[in-house]
Formats: sequence, C-alpha cells, structure tokens
Amino acid sequence: MRLLFATLMLVEAFLALALLFVQRTRRVYPGFGLWTLGETLTAMAYLLFALRGRAPDWVSMVAANTLLNLSTIVRLHGTYRFLDVRRPVWPWYAVPVLSAVVVAFLHYAVHLPPWRTFTAGLLTAAPAFHMAGLVIRRRGLGHRRFSVVIGAVIAALGSLVLVQGTFALLSPGYSLLQATALQQGTLLAAVVLHPALTMAFLMLNAARVEGDLAAAQTGLQSTIADLQRALAEVKTLKGLLPICARCKKVRDDAGYWTQIEVFVSDRSEAEFSHGICPDCARQLYPDLMDH
Repeated sequence: MRLLFATLMLVEAFLALALLFVQRTRRVYPGFGLWTLGETLTAMAYLLFALRGRAPDWVSMVAANTLLNLSTIVRLHGTYRFLDVRRPVWPWYAVPVLSAVVVAFLHYAVHLPPWRTFTAGLLTAAPAFHMAGLVIRRRGLGHRRFSVVIGAVIAALGSLVLVQGTFALLSPGYSLLQATALQQGTLLAAVVLHPALTMAFLMLNAARVEGDLAAAQTGLQSTIADLQRALAEVKTLKGLLPICARCKKVRDDAGYWTQIEVFVSDRSEAEFSHGICPDCARQLYPDLMDH
C-alpha cells in the first residue's frame, strides 16, 4: 500500500510539472495556475499518506487529509475562474479548515478511525461533485459530450474517496494501509483517473484556445470583407487629364468631352456646389461690383 501511495505521489508530481510546462510555454487562461497548484497539493498529500505509521499522526492523518481536501478546493477555484463563474468561491475554503478540525477531533478526542476516514472523504467528494456539475452544465466548452466526459472524470475521482470512506465505515478494524482488494482497487483507479483529470484540464484549455482562434478568424474575415468593399468604392484620379484651354472640359477615355465637375464627380467622392469668384463677377456684372 505504501508503494501505491508513493506511486500516486510520483504520478501527481509529474502531472504538476506537465501543467507547469504548459503554463510556461503555451497560452493558458485564468484558473490554469490553480489547477497546477491543485496537482502539487495532491502530490504532497499522497506523500504524507505514504508516511502513515512512520510520521506523527498529525502529519500523516490530519495534514494529509487537509491537503487532499484543499487540493480539491483549489481545483474548484481554478474551474470557477476558468469558466468565469460569478459566484463567490471563498466560502469553500472553510471546508479544509473544517476537515482538519473534524479529523483531529475524531482521531484524538474520540478515536473513531472509520468515521474520520468517512468524514474526510465526504468533505473531499463534495467540492469534486460540485466542480463536475459546473463543467457539465457550463456552455461554451465545445461539444456537449466533451463536457459530460470531463465532468464524469472529476465526479469519478470524488467517488473514489467517498467509496473508500464508506468502506472504512463498514469495515471493522479498518486501516489505511490495509491491503484489501477494495483499497488496492481504489488506489489503482486513482492512478488512472488523475492523469485523465490532468488531460481534462488540458483539453478544456485547448478547447477554449480553439474557440478564440475560430472567433478571431471570423472577425478577421469580416474585417477583410469590409476592407475589400471599401477598396471597391474608392475612386482615384491619376495620370494626365486632357483639358480644354478655354472651356475647361475634360476628355474621357472614350473621347467625349465633359464638364470638369461631371468628370471629377464620376471618378471620386467629391461633389460640387456653384458660386462665382470675384474676378468673374467683376467681368460679368461690372455695374454691381462697382457699388
């Protein structure tokens, strides 16, 4: 059993390093760092479980269960941030404190190991089930089945600790290091499910990156279309314009002579209004201009 707990610790440490690598080298979203921290806390908890009987009880029992519970809360906090859930997550942080107090009381005050294990498992499973529900209900994570599968993995991990706690409650003389088939089966299942959970977090992040890229591509295509329409509407005048020295008509490409204002209006966005300059006014209306 110690070997299984040590294996779980190594697996969790490796997964934490993998998440940290992705966090440092890839685009990640709010909450991803908390998922990495949650993996680290889980590795520490399994290390303390492996030291059961060789380390003080407050370390291998109270601290280990508290760390395992806290790791679930930290992952839940990360999921809140990742999914942009606008509900307070801080009340959940009272659960690890409650777990530490209850586990210490059931061990030192009344000495009820089965109830200690069951209570610790229940307090760890509750936030896991809540996190699974958030992922399953939340939209914007891609295909519906994708969210359901990830939520099922999270719920399965929560179920493992609850099953172990229930087994402890129903088994006289229960011990964490007792090498029963159920104990070994739950730990082996954890060895499989923890990497699956890490893959779920990576897939959630990748799905969001893919969605943002698709939205950016759509926006870019829309911008390109707008620019193409604008370019199609732009009309410019360039080159030599043949213009009459007397009447100022302009000859177009077809050889027709048109008024300069008509020529310019047809080939640009300019519009003309008519008036008369002072020089022309003096020539045409000298009597009026003299006054």
